[in-house]
Amino acid sequence: MQIQNTEQNTNIYHNSTYHFRYLLNFTNLFSKQLLQQSNMKFLLKVHMQNIIKQRLKFRIR
Repeated sequence: MQIQNTEQNTNIYHNSTYHFRYLLNFTNLFSKQLLQQSNMKFLLKVHMQNIIKQRLKFRIR
């Protein structure tokens, strides 16, 4: 009885750690994606600014 109980406890523990790891991986992935998105937005913004600057230079000339 006691042995079976500890076995159940270890199973529950392993399951919870597994789920926790899964959740952690998921949040990690999600935050990476968010970071990439914001980086892309930033790069696009900089790129557009550069294009506008180039056009302004041409107008000034």
